[in-house]
Amino acid sequence: MKKEKVIQVRAAEPEDWRAVHAIMTTPAAAAGTFNTPYNGVERYRRQLAEPGGDHWLLGCVDGEPVGAVIVMPQAPARRAHCARLVIAVRDDWQRRGVGKQLMAAAMDLSDNWLGVARIELEVFVDNVAAIALYRRHGFDTEGCSRGFALRHGVLVDVYRMARLRGIKPWTAPAVAANHA
Repeated sequence: MKKEKVIQVRAAEPEDWRAVHAIMTTPAAAAGTFNTPYNGVERYRRQLAEPGGDHWLLGCVDGEPVGAVIVMPQAPARRAHCARLVIAVRDDWQRRGVGKQLMAAAMDLSDNWLGVARIELEVFVDNVAAIALYRRHGFDTEGCSRGFALRHGVLVDVYRMARLRGIKPWTAPAVAANHA
């Protein structure tokens, strides 16, 4: 019986920029995110050296980073309760539990350390595995943006998904018939 590899999640360090570049530019990861396949390593070196308020986590197997998730708290005061989420797993490690571990760590960080009440993301409508992963972690589809991003020369739709924690849904007051 083949033993499953243990996936460990840790904070990204500035020296991880080459590994992050390798994760984000693999064909499936580039096609599943809004990155282009030709991003240079300098972009990731800068982002890890000066992450601002972003939180980069890496999923590692035997110490080697094979996936990344970024939790990006929103800066404007009225959106301070929100964060955006981006996740990517290297092609050769997809569907092996890396995304699941990264999502669990990102939800723990958001809920228990950052106080995030709303986490948002966009996902291509044909990325069935990612949509299922997000739903398992409490995300709901809030809408569809048509022709949102160019992928392989075609404009592709995305679902806008969010996970709310401790937020009561707001309902607009009813409008009187004579005011409609």
